Amino acid sequence: MNERLKPSLFGTRYFILCQLRRSLEYALQKHFNPTAKLDKILDDGCGAKPYESLFKPYFTHYLGADIAENTSAEVLIEENGHIDIPNMSVDVVLSTQVLEHVTDVDAYLSEAQRVLKTDGILLLSTHGYWMYHPNPTDLWRWTQDGLIKTIEKNGFKTVEALGVMNLAASGLQLFQDGIQWKIPRFLRPILSIMILLGQKIVDGGSLHHKDASVFLIIAKKI
Repeated sequence: MNERLKPSLFGTRYFILCQLRRSLEYALQKHFNPTAKLDKILDDGCGAKPYESLFKPYFTHYLGADIAENTSAEVLIEENGHIDIPNMSVDVVLSTQVLEHVTDVDAYLSEAQRVLKTDGILLLSTHGYWMYHPNPTDLWRWTQDGLIKTIEKNGFKTVEALGVMNLAASGLQLFQDGIQWKIPRFLRPILSIMILLGQKIVDGGSLHHKDASVFLIIAKKI
């Protein structure tokens, strides 16, 4: 089962994953046209390609890029961070929950800018508030303004910025992450449901929070 795309109702990430999926669907519907497909999208740091099914209707080719250990990736990311494809060869670079794990953020964004065609689009999500989660490292957190500044200094202009899961709902998430391993296993699904209900009440479902757990930036190459 694709937990990122279709999370378990009793999982500890249900609300945030549903909201992140909604933000990606919103970005696709607003900024792209499925009846006029673009050629190539590159999923940069693709992992298991959790959002491939969302994006494939909008593109002729969906390419995953990752390190050599990921045999499902079509494109190699070399040890120095270089993506093994030519300059200006893709229409969109997708990066979901990768940037917080990247050692050299500027080099990562510069590579995304290099492989994009003129006026190509970067769709990038990463964390504001979140627990420490090394994979294999976990290095960065951003405010929305700080993330925009980081992206724009590497050759992009922001088109739209989304914020997923507000401060109150993020506080409930952090509380759950901090306490769940200290309660009996049979009570954890009950805790998850209680947290989920609380998050729905305090968050309101907006995709435009300024203070958020996850930011999604839609930016154009300049």
